[in-house]
Amino acid sequence: MHLDEAEDMVRRALQFDPNNGAYLDTLGWVYFRKGKLEEALAELLHASENLTKPDPIVFEHIGDAYSKLNRVPQALDFWQKAIALTPDNKSLADKIEKTRTTISKGPPSKINR
Repeated sequence: MHLDEAEDMVRRALQFDPNNGAYLDTLGWVYFRKGKLEEALAELLHASENLTKPDPIVFEHIGDAYSKLNRVPQALDFWQKAIALTPDNKSLADKIEKTRTTISKGPPSKINR
């Protein structure tokens, strides 16, 4: 909602703890919500490298960024990592299934008229 304020706050937090995976994930998600997808992906990947243990939310965020960048195989890979850690996450399972269904149908066919 207040993305500029959130970005400012997380940047200040990162000044004190620049390799904090949770802070980096937050910054990446702020970028994602602002539509800065390449920056978001970079921060989210940096977050995943700085976590002490695998985090399903960070993995899902990375998958979401890849998906918005039309890099669906990478998105599915990270969503699979997330669902492996949280198998009861119904919304993520639905996202994976919907994406797989879309892929299996292939690109829309063009009809010449």
